[in-house]
Amino acid sequence: MKATGNLFVLAAVAACGCGDGETAVVGGQDCAPDEYRRDDGQCVAVGLPPDLPCPPGQWLSDPTAACLPAGVPPQGCGAGFQHDGDRGCTPILPVDPCPVGMMAVPGDAACREVAPCEAGTWGGIPVEPGCQYVDQAYTGGSSNGTEAQPWTTVQQGIDAAAHGGMVAIAAGTYVEHLQVQGKAVRLWGQCPAQVELRSTGAGPAGLLVLDGASGTEIHRVAVSGPGAGIAVANVEDVVVDEVWIHGNVAAGLAVERLGSPTSLTLRRSLLENNSQLGVFVSGAGITVEGSVVRDTVPTSLDVGGRGIALQDNTSSGEPADAVVIGSVVERNSRFGLFVGGSVLTLDTTVVQDTLPFGPESQGISVQNNPTTGAPSQVVVRDSLLRRNHEFGMGVLDAQATVTTTVIRETLPVAESPWGGVGLQVNTFNSETATLTVERTLVEGNHGHGLISSGGALTLDGVAVRDTLPNGNERYGHAITAHGQQATGVRANLVVSRSLCEGSHEAAVLVAGADLTLETTVLRDTRPDIKGGGRALQLQEYAATSAVSHGVVRASLVEQAYEAGIMVSSSNAIIDGCHIRDVEPRVGLAGDGLMVWSAAGQAAATVTATRIERSARAGLASFGGSVAIENSLLLCQSIDIAVEPWEGQATTLDDRGGVRCGCPEATDACEAIASQMAPPPPTGGIE
Repeated sequence: MKATGNLFVLAAVAACGCGDGETAVVGGQDCAPDEYRRDDGQCVAVGLPPDLPCPPGQWLSDPTAACLPAGVPPQGCGAGFQHDGDRGCTPILPVDPCPVGMMAVPGDAACREVAPCEAGTWGGIPVEPGCQYVDQAYTGGSSNGTEAQPWTTVQQGIDAAAHGGMVAIAAGTYVEHLQVQGKAVRLWGQCPAQVELRSTGAGPAGLLVLDGASGTEIHRVAVSGPGAGIAVANVEDVVVDEVWIHGNVAAGLAVERLGSPTSLTLRRSLLENNSQLGVFVSGAGITVEGSVVRDTVPTSLDVGGRGIALQDNTSSGEPADAVVIGSVVERNSRFGLFVGGSVLTLDTTVVQDTLPFGPESQGISVQNNPTTGAPSQVVVRDSLLRRNHEFGMGVLDAQATVTTTVIRETLPVAESPWGGVGLQVNTFNSETATLTVERTLVEGNHGHGLISSGGALTLDGVAVRDTLPNGNERYGHAITAHGQQATGVRANLVVSRSLCEGSHEAAVLVAGADLTLETTVLRDTRPDIKGGGRALQLQEYAATSAVSHGVVRASLVEQAYEAGIMVSSSNAIIDGCHIRDVEPRVGLAGDGLMVWSAAGQAAATVTATRIERSARAGLASFGGSVAIENSLLLCQSIDIAVEPWEGQATTLDDRGGVRCGCPEATDACEAIASQMAPPPPTGGIE
């Protein structure tokens, strides 16, 4: 292989008659037959670099300096979770769903009450001097708020309490419209199972906490009724603790900034069977700890039943800012969590079983501010997203980071092509949509494990396994990146130290986008009903005619169908890789590396790469331009296939050091033109 460029191809075809099945001998070597001389002068084995800190698909931990497999590391599970021994974490939760009024958060092996009911009229209420007592059952008359002569309504207790004072509430159902304003009070019920605050429907919420009531606390009561449950506005440091908010016909809990800073902490509480919104936060701050938000139902307004909804203030643009820790968000309709132009940190939390509502449903939906365009900012760590629909997590014109998390079993909505995690940019600014995923397991999702449309997606130490076709039996890609059709913004995909295993149609599909893939394993890619089974496919994006650019380094590609790596009307650099065991699909192809000028010029530069046991050709080029150097092709049916495609001749640039043979690469390679053809197109984005 000492000839170069078009001169080699022309000579081979004209003088050697390759079109008639004859061969041209190409070759050359440096160092031992299976080695090449690196730039530093050392002879090293062709294929995966011998001095990698860890094998592909593994990452180097610190400070132990041990190589760990992609996915969640053994010591990487958060509180309330345990490692499953196979790249992921599972929450400690009851096997069966909890009944109404009972709850469990990560770390609870059994369902429990929101708060226990203790003996005595005032139960476990930490009563103190000056406390205002309320008992609906008192019939002695002359109420004055003492233990002997308690008030019979909660509002009487609130009105009589001093600033910061306590109101103790005995068992009973209190049908009132309650309001705390101008002072802080601390409401304590005996327990949520026996103390219910039921709204009359006369106001926007059963319990209002308004201006001047910063520091108000609500403990151990149930809140239900024909309006919203609890509404908080223009106050800070409000606490809702061990409260059961259920059956409200509007939002269970609403926290809104209507002019002044507003913040609330929701702790150890259960919100269930509320309508439209479980928790609604607008321009305010909220911390949710050890709580459950579930079974939020849609309304006749057709807006779904969001579990937790965060949005910016519509007048000021002030974002909501939320921290959700050690909680469960489940069985809500349309969105488990919705983040619009706001900030969310999700930690050690389970988001599961979000139900479809119309054409969309997402465990977590992250979107920009529709008015200002400001992106939401979301961090998800040590959490589990499972059995949601359409997307486990969707990021639209927003910025998100996911670490040490498991995203699995996302189900399709009809024929939706989405899947575990989706990233999309709808503007002309490619920086508006960014997603970084680290040390995470993405498993058993339908459609795609991760998909990026015009955004910047970065994966490090991520395991993507067993991605399944969607409801139309298509796709099943581990990772897909393509341009944004309306704006033409390119996607940028960076994958390192990761694993893609058990995918369908394509493990990694890049269409009209840019790819950097390093120290990664693409393994066991299977066909879907339309074909494929290609480990990595770089192609043009038909919607915009944009081509892909890819750099693939120090990676292992094995057990694929049709092609280990296909470069279609795009260009790629493949350096220090190992490609092996590519099979044909129903007699079609079976090439280690395929370069195909299907709709435009395809080009590949191959260096220090080992290709072996391909069922058809180690390298097949159909009208493509290929430069190859210091590489080995072992035990294929054909070493190198060079075929024209629709009048476009293949050009092969031999830069030296390329050897072939079986079982050892001790021979010069043969480049053959034998009227082979590429497989039918597949793996596209429709």
